[in-house]
Amino acid sequence: MLIACGVWAHGGPQCREGGCKLEFGAKSARAAGAYDPDVPYSTLRTPHFLVMYAEGYGRIALRAAEIGEASWSYLAARYAWTPNGRINIIINDQTDSANGSATILPSKTITLFVTAPTRVSGLEDYDDWLSAVLIHELAHIYHLDMAYGLPWLGRQLLGKYVAMNQYVPAWLTEGLAVYEETVSTGGGRGRSAYVDMVLRTAALNDVFPSIDQGYRGYPNWPFSNIAYFFGGRFQLYLAGRFGEDALLEYHRKYAANPIPYITYLPSKLVFQESMPSLWSAFEDDEKAKAEAMLLQIRTSTSLPLTTPKRITFHGGECVGPRVTPDGRSIVFSASSPVDGARVRRIDIDGSGEEILLDDTLSLGVSFTSDGRAFYLQQAEINQRYYAHNNLYRFDLERKSLEAVSVDPLEVSDWVASSGSLRAREPDVSPDGRRLVFVQSPFGANRLVLAWVESDGRTIHPRVIVPAEPDVQLSNPRFSPDGTAIAVARFRAGRRDIVVYDLTGAITYEVTRDRSQDTDPTWSPDGRWIVFSSDRSGIYNLYAFDTHDQTMRQLTNLITGAFQPSITPDAQTIIYRGYGPDGFDVYSVPFAPADAPRVPYTKAPLTSTVDTTPRRWPPPNEGAPEIPPPAPFRTDLAADDLPEGWSTSSYSALDTILPFNDNWNLFPALIANEHEIYGSLSHFGADAMGTQSYALNVNYGTLTEAFGGSASYAYDGLEPTIVVSGTSQAVTFSRRVVVEQSGTMPCAYGGSGSLQSDGSALCYGPDQGQYDQRRNTARISLGLPFRQRHRISLGYAFERRSSLDALPPDTIERLLPRSGNFARITLGYTYADTRSFPYSISAERGPSFGIALEALSKGLGSDYEAFVLTSEGRYYLSMPWRGFLLSNHVLALRLGIGFTLGPDLAETFRLGGATGRSAVTTTTDDFYPLRGLETSALDGTAVIAGSAEYRAPLIRIDRGLWTMPVTFQVLHAAVFVDSGRVFDALSWEKLRRGFQDEWAVGVGGELRADFIFFYELPLTLRVGYARAVRTPASMPATSQRNGFYFELGTLY
Repeated sequence: MLIACGVWAHGGPQCREGGCKLEFGAKSARAAGAYDPDVPYSTLRTPHFLVMYAEGYGRIALRAAEIGEASWSYLAARYAWTPNGRINIIINDQTDSANGSATILPSKTITLFVTAPTRVSGLEDYDDWLSAVLIHELAHIYHLDMAYGLPWLGRQLLGKYVAMNQYVPAWLTEGLAVYEETVSTGGGRGRSAYVDMVLRTAALNDVFPSIDQGYRGYPNWPFSNIAYFFGGRFQLYLAGRFGEDALLEYHRKYAANPIPYITYLPSKLVFQESMPSLWSAFEDDEKAKAEAMLLQIRTSTSLPLTTPKRITFHGGECVGPRVTPDGRSIVFSASSPVDGARVRRIDIDGSGEEILLDDTLSLGVSFTSDGRAFYLQQAEINQRYYAHNNLYRFDLERKSLEAVSVDPLEVSDWVASSGSLRAREPDVSPDGRRLVFVQSPFGANRLVLAWVESDGRTIHPRVIVPAEPDVQLSNPRFSPDGTAIAVARFRAGRRDIVVYDLTGAITYEVTRDRSQDTDPTWSPDGRWIVFSSDRSGIYNLYAFDTHDQTMRQLTNLITGAFQPSITPDAQTIIYRGYGPDGFDVYSVPFAPADAPRVPYTKAPLTSTVDTTPRRWPPPNEGAPEIPPPAPFRTDLAADDLPEGWSTSSYSALDTILPFNDNWNLFPALIANEHEIYGSLSHFGADAMGTQSYALNVNYGTLTEAFGGSASYAYDGLEPTIVVSGTSQAVTFSRRVVVEQSGTMPCAYGGSGSLQSDGSALCYGPDQGQYDQRRNTARISLGLPFRQRHRISLGYAFERRSSLDALPPDTIERLLPRSGNFARITLGYTYADTRSFPYSISAERGPSFGIALEALSKGLGSDYEAFVLTSEGRYYLSMPWRGFLLSNHVLALRLGIGFTLGPDLAETFRLGGATGRSAVTTTTDDFYPLRGLETSALDGTAVIAGSAEYRAPLIRIDRGLWTMPVTFQVLHAAVFVDSGRVFDALSWEKLRRGFQDEWAVGVGGELRADFIFFYELPLTLRVGYARAVRTPASMPATSQRNGFYFELGTLY
């Protein structure tokens, strides 16, 4: 990954044949559905790559292939590793975020998001975006794919699972890729002043992260970027201290080590020190550099060290502060690990903060001239496949949000196929009649000026600055007189401030050099253009005098300043400032006329990319050259291709078939509510995820039975089609009962009882266990829609029979039904829950699932029945905040399942504490109830409910050096579980159920969340439960009062 982002999950129940349960892991092939099936894709085939691209992106694909081929032998020589087969590259423009990803499972595949970064986030320092992201992701491919010695032998059997560099901390994998993007280009995060700021501030404030905190999902600032920022700089430190050959030799030694997760041995062999010891030395080195920088700032500049006023105290990610037209308050966005992203308003003195919008993080806002509304951007999920930006108008008086729309006659010219404008960073003209924004078609940027109708929502846009290849625009701002627009423009390796008139002609260039100049704004009188720049090595605020063309330095910080906004009285600058816990809103006086002048020189114009490095280290000799920019929205012709290169329509067969450098075989131990079973799994998928398959064979230790599954999913259409077959053993807490004539003892082992007629009932000897074999074939259609909904339709044929041979006189009516079960299923799920970095579970919102099934002899079934299964959950975040009070949750769950019709053929099971996790699962007809034995009750209908109050106790978020375990948080829950089963559903039994057949369990649990093996989240639960009410017909032995230990969660 180029950027690691915490996922704030939206989860809910998945309805399948037999029930609705929350799925923690796919049991069958399920196509990813990442790409719009209505968009045709092509493949460019080169000697070492397959590049997949949509219509209109052919030239970008060709340029990516040229960069890849130029990098292939260069990286092979550096890593002493030659990948087998071809590497897949997918050109993706379905998001307006700058990112990339790489994997070697099941095949070597890189995804490149063509949208380039424009905001300062660490990614802004690049020569050429496509080159930077591709070098980073190719470094992952070479690094992850390496295998030597015994691991190489293991790969011949288990395939790509035996790639030891997959089993390392994120600060190693991402750190090496950041190192490569730095030494193989003139930019990169290894040279970024933003990254300098993060490390320097941490070092000076004694919050430098330890080596065990560089994992994906770290919930505190700077979140997962510890792996990228600190991990990348750590590897630069190692290369500077020991030499690059030693650094790369370490990674080769790790790839040859047959014992995963152990950094000690290769580190001692290469560096003669352990990694934790080296990290401590790296921290000392960063502290020394930070202290030297602080001394330099204090002593060598004419401007004293700036001491700003802090207005907000959120920390983390805080963006886009803008002063209201009346100068009384500030609107900004903040993303808190406690409660997520929100747009907020605060008085300019820091009092009176209020929340305006939930679940929204906008890079900035722009007010109407009367201050009653503001415009903002927001990413929205469209048509399941796209995450594009749109513009919105928020009315401050009505607290209402409305999307900005284009006149219906102009929609085809301005609205993307996703349904969004793909627009960002709107700014309103002083007269309120016009709106300027940046639009991003085909990964390019163009500046758009739009007339706004009186409703404030409908616009009539026109392009004033057309898109150019590899030119990015950001943060347009109207001048106070409305005649000019200041913009940050990236072109040919330089990010500068440029001023346009309203026709799109350049009035003048404020800067032209390799400094990162961004976030322009105007003083109220129009004389000064204030912007952020790293020209001193630190992001400070500068003012450009439009009268005499001179530059003044306004701040002299040890941290950084971004996104300035000047108060209407021209006395104060409000800005996005950095501190040891992240970003907040700060202010400093605005007195540009008194600020010291800064000499600066404009660099000569250039038609080629400026790759001059501004900071250490120098680029490696032999690094790939950057090819010329690629025209966008153009496709390839045969004469565009070098000899031996070719194009064709995309085919999944190019990448899905096994033994095409994509073999894998995964052994595992998994547990369900009854047993542990071993399994071997293999899966495959094409590069774009349109088709996938999965194969599995397993053996249960309690049932002593083999099982398995095979599935295939096709996502080249809507809906997704899944075909599967399974064979599994299901255990019931039933004893086989045999009727025999004569007296005791029973001929069929176990215990028995004499009946009044002299016969005997003999109970099987298997501790109340009846095992049933279920062989199932299934086809289903699934269609997600409107982001949170999914419907499914399927047909399944299932053969059920006793796993073991039954005696001839078995009373089968006392056992779960056997025979043929053929059914059609209609399912629906809805999920709109939220969780945040500090959440201990889903924290806000509902989820719901329902499945309706019809069994019919006309479908091949032995039974006629109607089956309904459903489950609803609701999570309510408690309002209190403070020490030990934040992120408390009331979680509610209700499940209902029943069978109606002439044959009550389906059986539901109730009782137990088994949860679901990455290594545990439960069968679909199982409903937990703590305080009872597992599956203590079963029947043809079930009602089961639960209420839990969940509270975090202490956050740890630490590991043990580089060992593969991280202790995240300790939390607790108190619960009430209740439910009952019915042998046949009726109103009378429902009424009686609340009187004498209801089971209720109460108790509490202490839970600990861990991450094992750097990637595997797991919850451990120690609980105490007591059944305070049980059905009259249930034997006392079916209670399970006392302590228990389980993995995973119930819901």
